[in-house]
Amino acid sequence: MDSSLSKIWKNYRHRFVPWMAANIKTAQRRVVAVSTDKTASDEDLKKAVLKVTYNLDKKFRKSLEIDTESIMLNVLGYSVKRMKSRLKGGGTGVVLSLGSAQKGDLIAFYPGTLYRRFEPLLLPSLGNQFILRCMDGIHVDGNDRFLSKSIFHSCVNRDSFGQYRAADTSWITKQPVVPWNIGQYVNNGTKECPPNVAYQEFDIENFPPELDYLLPNIWYSGPRGRHLRTVALVATRKIQQGDEIFSNYVTLLHDH
Repeated sequence: MDSSLSKIWKNYRHRFVPWMAANIKTAQRRVVAVSTDKTASDEDLKKAVLKVTYNLDKKFRKSLEIDTESIMLNVLGYSVKRMKSRLKGGGTGVVLSLGSAQKGDLIAFYPGTLYRRFEPLLLPSLGNQFILRCMDGIHVDGNDRFLSKSIFHSCVNRDSFGQYRAADTSWITKQPVVPWNIGQYVNNGTKECPPNVAYQEFDIENFPPELDYLLPNIWYSGPRGRHLRTVALVATRKIQQGDEIFSNYVTLLHDH
């Protein structure tokens, strides 16, 4: 029992804000610059995002009942979905359900509310294993339940205007509109199941506002222009159909 709890804590602590604050020197993997830690270029990632969201939006304008996994397969050559993890005690995981992906492909997004430095995240972080810390201190709360869910909904309603929805809210349901908006369920890799994706911070600038409803992130304190922080999970090697997606929970920071 004690060993099981210890294993859970070792994974969870990298998402627990008070622990990260107290152990910041050991809760990080240091890189010289963001550019040196990128598996794919921002330009290639943005092209993939535009291609997928444009094609999904085009289909949604004709019918609300569409097979989003098949569209992802046709556009990118692969798709993902949530499934029971192969890891013992891993709970829900993410599997490459269709096709195959190559190194540098955008496999999933880490969804959730974006908190800038010193914004009030402590309360939502309690008991929350879905918080990811970016290199510059921005946190992404990918919890799809409880207080985190309510906060995300509230922020989307606040920033939506007329027919334009400010973000995708379907990722907090059992039926995500965009299959890859499920990155918070990617499990931590092990020696037996090594990571096949890497977290890559990706700032989307001047994205078409009519496609915002397909992106899974929103700022807690409101937008500042047309700039949105996202965290992409990018393939570090070829991933075949049926393979589970594994990452590394270690926090990333810059060297200054």
